[in-house]
Amino acid sequence: MSEFITTYTGKHFKPTDPDPELIDIPDIAHALSLICRGNGHVKTFWSVGQHCICCAKEAAARGLSDRMVLACLLHDASECYMSDVPSPFKKTLPEYQEQEAYLLHLIYEKFLGSDLTAQEQAQLEEIDHVMLWYDLDGLLEKQDGEPPKLHIELDYTVEPFAKVEAEYIRIFEKYCRHNTLRSARRHDMMRFRKTDGGGAEMKKRTGLLLMCALLAALLLSGCSGQKRAEYRADVQSGVSYLQSLETIDPDTVTQKLRQMRLEKLQAERAAREQALLDDIDTVWQEFSDAVILGDSRAVGFSYYSFLDASRVLASSGERIDAIDGHIEDLKKLDPAYIFLCYGINDLGWYGSAQDYADTLLEKIRLLRRELPEAVIVVSSILPAYEPAVSREKLWLQIPDYTAAVQAMCEENGVLFADNTQLSEDYADLWQPDGIHLTVSGYNKWVSYLCTHVPYSKNNPYQAGSTYYLSDDMKNLLNDIP
Repeated sequence: MSEFITTYTGKHFKPTDPDPELIDIPDIAHALSLICRGNGHVKTFWSVGQHCICCAKEAAARGLSDRMVLACLLHDASECYMSDVPSPFKKTLPEYQEQEAYLLHLIYEKFLGSDLTAQEQAQLEEIDHVMLWYDLDGLLEKQDGEPPKLHIELDYTVEPFAKVEAEYIRIFEKYCRHNTLRSARRHDMMRFRKTDGGGAEMKKRTGLLLMCALLAALLLSGCSGQKRAEYRADVQSGVSYLQSLETIDPDTVTQKLRQMRLEKLQAERAAREQALLDDIDTVWQEFSDAVILGDSRAVGFSYYSFLDASRVLASSGERIDAIDGHIEDLKKLDPAYIFLCYGINDLGWYGSAQDYADTLLEKIRLLRRELPEAVIVVSSILPAYEPAVSREKLWLQIPDYTAAVQAMCEENGVLFADNTQLSEDYADLWQPDGIHLTVSGYNKWVSYLCTHVPYSKNNPYQAGSTYYLSDDMKNLLNDIP
């Protein structure tokens, strides 16, 4: 008999000896969206995931902290790994209760930075009990007495599992980022406390701070007592420097100004990218006037309810030769942006990577003729991982296809979204088949589609890209080749 369970993402997890490194939000979100509330004794399906989502929304509606919203979202996460037991039976299983409490402790430690305080636990239990009253009332039988106060609207409509899973992850990612720094600081302090050298390290840091403070005090006192002659010397030195600039070659000055402008541009790009990555909901809003064309990977954008199905013209096995058949639908939708997410079924279909790139260019020209106002963005082919690569060697051709397509796009003024860094940074967000993405993977992919499209003076991409430029920045760059 195996000592571990195999999770949705393929991890081997031991519920009796849990490893915090293996505790994974995609596993939790997926499993809880499929586990029925009340051990199945309800009039209609209502998942533990939906219950947790409602608890989190109630905490947010009450104005509780982001940490408490996350706690409510995660309070039943242990059920992902050890299921649940009806309360009357659970009371007779002290070892189970102990194991459940320990696993939940690890989950809170990992995602909140620490276990809940007594006050936080009380807030959580109060929300959980209120939600239980409404769950029983709406899913089983009408409850007696006055309904407890609730700050959100409840709708017990059966939702697709994938939609619940996606919403769970979105809420987690939205509120988790506010706790990351605090958790990191706490773990850093714990490291100092637990290691033998922690005290010495803290003393060392304290000494450095004292030295810095002393040095600052000396500098300040020197400035306050500066003699007039020294002051005049400093002023004269500054004047001399300004005069020396007059002798510099104008081309050199222009080059420096260009460099400063480029640095300003890079800062604007970075700020835009961080804003999008910090708020995934904003990223999806950027796609409200976009259409995605592609294969089974693109299907996930609608399958997981990120985008309306009418705006995802994709199907399993589809290749770029299917673009012609989507023209009429595209004209009806009249999108501002068209994202082409093809490639996995085109591998081996053409004589070479260059043949594929040439055919793709023909399709892009067709789109430009039929929808001249739409901005077209080509997504690089996402890689495949094991076990897919062992089964099909065509996957190994992806880098060649990517290089050919990127060169074609650069030569013809087509916007190209390079997902190379995405696959390197987030290889763990692929599903067990090594081909398709998890829900979290789609959040990252859409961020890359928004933020990794380079700016081109001749074909500037508008709102929706990190590299979107304000009018002021465009004017500043007019004289840059």
